[in-house]
Amino acid sequence: KAYDFNGREQLIGALIPAANSSHAETRADACAALVRLYNHDTQGDATLIAVREASNLLKHSSFNVQPALLATWLELKIDAAVATAVSEPSNKKAKKRKRELDPVARELAAAAGERGNIAAMQSRILEHVFVSYARVVKNGASSPLLPSVLRGVAKFAHSVNVELLLDLFANLRALLNTPGALSDGSALQCVHALLQLLSG
Repeated sequence: KAYDFNGREQLIGALIPAANSSHAETRADACAALVRLYNHDTQGDATLIAVREASNLLKHSSFNVQPALLATWLELKIDAAVATAVSEPSNKKAKKRKRELDPVARELAAAAGERGNIAAMQSRILEHVFVSYARVVKNGASSPLLPSVLRGVAKFAHSVNVELLLDLFANLRALLNTPGALSDGSALQCVHALLQLLSG
């Protein structure tokens, strides 16, 4: 399991190209492995590696990526409340207070610190995802990746910092307002994504 041992970065590095394979069976197996990784990676560090690798592949391959690879991101386990949490400051006074806590309070503080680490990890994952989504949308309506991107925007919009959404919102609106750019189905997905962005 990629999330259990030190060689996971190399393994995930090999898994991403397999998930982008033109061979359907290889691609399906690799994408299924990625989804299992997302489902079982409770800390998020292995997921971050996988998302970062896929994002880099998208960037450096001129968008020549199989839709199935980006569709795996729809299975990411993102907790909106956790992703927007703020970690406790790591200044000297905070550390001194933590040392003075009783054992039960220390346990609770440790749990809060762990949630803060997970929050930071999930925020970094979402940043890679939404930067990639923005690139696809900017690339135009003809991209076969657009349906997965629109579904992802609608699903994760409430978990993302507003700064990441501004350009994406403008590009989605421009796409929707371009006559004939989108099929009826894609136009509906685009409207849904925009509504989710606005309601966030």
